[in-house]
Amino acid sequence: YNIKDKNEAKERQDEKENVVGALNTRETRKLIRRAEAKIEFFEKLEEFGGLYKSKKVTEILRVTRQTVSTHVSKGTLIAIQEGKDYCFPGFQFVEKAKLPHLEEILGILKGSSPESICTFFLNPITVTEGKYEMPYRLLKKGADKEELSAIKREAALFMTGVPS
Repeated sequence: YNIKDKNEAKERQDEKENVVGALNTRETRKLIRRAEAKIEFFEKLEEFGGLYKSKKVTEILRVTRQTVSTHVSKGTLIAIQEGKDYCFPGFQFVEKAKLPHLEEILGILKGSSPESICTFFLNPITVTEGKYEMPYRLLKKGADKEELSAIKREAALFMTGVPS
């Protein structure tokens, strides 16, 4: 083992540390962007009724916690997992019930993440030529046959890359 070998080994070690340092910085930036996006998403949900815990959902729907868990596992409620708990976007409830036709639309969107499903409900879709509205607003006011058909059509196309 001579000085030249030691210098080469040192250079290789320095290169490895630079690569690891760059990765750590890149990963850190990525994690920060994800955290910022999550905060922005939850802030957006606040504008549309906020988020409820399971206890509040049991009170709204007048059901047991077990029934709420069943709805979550069946995909008949939008539930965002935070640690071991679930948060439920408030826009999916009206009075003491679920949004009309919610389960039907969730069935069409099955397989999409809760965040994607929220995005679908809270962004305008084409209802008729020149008329755009958020699906949750249409359902909340009592969507007519044409509006419900447009919501179902858009839900079927959602996340497919096919233009509507």
